[in-house]
Amino acid sequence: FRNQLTGGIPDGLGNLTKLVHLYLANNDLSGEIPAELGNLTALTHLNLPSNRLEGELPAWLADLSELTFINLFRNQLTGSIPNGLGHLSELTHLNLSHNQLTGDIPSELGNLTKLTHLNLSSNRLEGELPAWLADLSELTFINLFRNQLTGSIPNGLGHLSELTHLNLSHNQLTGDIPSELGNLTKLTQLNLANNELTGGIPTELGNLTGLTLLNLGSNQLSGEIPAGLGNLTDLNLLNIVVNELTGDIPLELAQLTGLESLSLRGNDLSGCIPHGLQTVEKNDVAVTGLPVCDPSPNVVDTGQVGPSADCLLGAIASGFSLVIYEGGTVDQLAACAQSKRVEAIYTLHEGRYIAYFVGAPDFLNHAFREHYAEGVPAPTPFIVAASE
Repeated sequence: FRNQLTGGIPDGLGNLTKLVHLYLANNDLSGEIPAELGNLTALTHLNLPSNRLEGELPAWLADLSELTFINLFRNQLTGSIPNGLGHLSELTHLNLSHNQLTGDIPSELGNLTKLTHLNLSSNRLEGELPAWLADLSELTFINLFRNQLTGSIPNGLGHLSELTHLNLSHNQLTGDIPSELGNLTKLTQLNLANNELTGGIPTELGNLTGLTLLNLGSNQLSGEIPAGLGNLTDLNLLNIVVNELTGDIPLELAQLTGLESLSLRGNDLSGCIPHGLQTVEKNDVAVTGLPVCDPSPNVVDTGQVGPSADCLLGAIASGFSLVIYEGGTVDQLAACAQSKRVEAIYTLHEGRYIAYFVGAPDFLNHAFREHYAEGVPAPTPFIVAASE
């Protein structure tokens, strides 16, 4: 591993019939993978990434029935993926990325029921995104980035409950983003950028509270940005550039205090940028042409409960209204709400709303008080209920 070995892989390695691991990664090996390696029937790990190997993927790989791990990343392999790989029933890890592979993804790979890691990115694969991926229930990682795949995203992918990474970007996928993806509660990265996806951003994506990366940029998505995205408080990157999104940017996005990269440009958004987003390390707020919303004043806790005149920013009408709280203790919030004849306050937390009922006994408001035990930061958006 990681030397400067050159030349071809010696045919004689095929005589090592008890070999279990073959690891020649990160060298400068060239030529084809020798057919003699097909004699290594005890092999469990074939690891030859980051070389200059060429030729077609050997069909004899299908005969190495003990294989659990194949990594041929970053070589110069050509041709199609052999159907026979679907016979490797023990395989858990298949990485053929960064080669020059062509043709469809073989349906026989749907037999690899122990597969946890599938990486076929940066090839020239075509055809529809396989629906049988949904049958590989052990999958935790799918990367099909930068191919020529077509068709829609199968709804069944939402059944892959162990999935943590899904990258289908830079293909030619069409249709809606399935709402079923909102079931993937272990997902940390979702990248569907640079396709031809249409429809709205599913509100169900707001359930993916473990997401650190959400990239939906450069599609044809329409409608408004769901307010529920403000629940994704672990997000480091949010990219929705170059779509057809409209409406105001939800004030709930101000809750994404961990963002390091924010991209909004190339849409038809209106209103103002929620205060705080303009301070994200990498942002394109200025390019959107939208002003930043007025900041809520900082609160100095004097120990008094009395509300300031502008403690809740935004018009409060009969029914439900969206407002911004200037920050402070829960008691200060309650006093402010009471002064404005607000009857209930709602905040989104882990996909559900927690309520504070003004004037109600403490046991009814326990969950809300517990959530804001350290105080309410500024600015915080709330839904409030009021009657005439």
